[in-house]
Amino acid sequence: MRTCAGVLLQAAGRAAEILGHLADATGHYEARDARKSVELFRAVRDANLALLRSLEPAQWALYGVHSERGRESIEDMVRMTAGHDVNHLRQIEQIVVSA
Repeated sequence: MRTCAGVLLQAAGRAAEILGHLADATGHYEARDARKSVELFRAVRDANLALLRSLEPAQWALYGVHSERGRESIEDMVRMTAGHDVNHLRQIEQIVVSA
């Protein structure tokens, strides 16, 4: 399973669409085992953090071209991902509170 940052490290600057989500994130969340989903999330997150910690400063500027947003660097994607995760955490909190 490759991450967006991993793809960019291999194909920096090429006009390939940057994936917005993992290929296997196709929905049907109600049918998924919540514990397994959390385990997968943690494993992927740990791998992403290890990759990001290993980057040289210049690698943070490597970029791909998103079909709608245009040029996006690894740094841009990390900032967007952090905001995206906060949004999902708020959604989960609302579900738990209303249950």
